[in-house]
Amino acid sequence: MIKWFDRCGVEFSKSDMSLSVSVDRGRTAEWGSNSLHSLFAQKSNLLNYKFHRFVYELNSFGPDVLKWLSEQEKKMTKMTGGGGGGSGTGPDLKLSCGEWLTSHNYSQYFIDWYLIPVVSVLRPSEHRSFDRSIDLSF
Repeated sequence: MIKWFDRCGVEFSKSDMSLSVSVDRGRTAEWGSNSLHSLFAQKSNLLNYKFHRFVYELNSFGPDVLKWLSEQEKKMTKMTGGGGGGSGTGPDLKLSCGEWLTSHNYSQYFIDWYLIPVVSVLRPSEHRSFDRSIDLSF
């Protein structure tokens, strides 16, 4: 993401950020991003397939988003004449967050245990109405 911010001219500073999530007061899920110990704050998650898939998705999300953004940028360049002849489809300008998550096979657990908590931190007024329809258009 830092490379993408740099390409877009966004200024940034290095920081050490972590996230801890407790869903349903720790009864459904509880994890943190600070260490392996905090990731498996609930020891039962060591044997929980859904949690292991969530960890995989957590590690895949950033690279998947960057790959998709790069593909959209290439499609836009072709459409505007900067990338060769270009038949084919244009960028997905009206793709919702839910459509993107579905097309990339992200689980409901990933949405509930990561995406909603992150959205609620970044945009607190919208976390209760998150319905997977956030517009990804630029």
